Amino acid sequence: MAPLPAKRPDPPADFHPFIYKIVIGLVALFVVAAWATFARRGETGESLGMVTLLLFVAVMIPYLMWLTWKHQQAPQATLQDWRSFREWAGSSTEVWQGRVKGSDAAINALLPIAAVAIGILLFGVAFDIVRHWVG
Repeated sequence: MAPLPAKRPDPPADFHPFIYKIVIGLVALFVVAAWATFARRGETGESLGMVTLLLFVAVMIPYLMWLTWKHQQAPQATLQDWRSFREWAGSSTEVWQGRVKGSDAAINALLPIAAVAIGILLFGVAFDIVRHWVG
């Protein structure tokens, strides 16, 4: 009788680190596009500064929580189960509603912030085109 194959470990239950880097990049795109779009008048600086501060805090709080968790873990535990993004996207991952395919989870997580960041960028481009045509 042939030996049974070794049981594969369960896939990680969280997002791949690349997803978090994409989110940080999209938040940075949003901030830069907001400043480029709305910082043309003198009295918008305080409002944009507050929006920038709010988004900075929204990114830094989860990052600092992750750093705290990482320092409390064993050195090998933090690097365990990190696969390539392609492998992660093809396998299933745990979300609040249950297990879904990694690529579907990534799309559902990135779509709202990507829509807002790209939307504000296109809004700024439209402002520049209209300002150029109107004179």
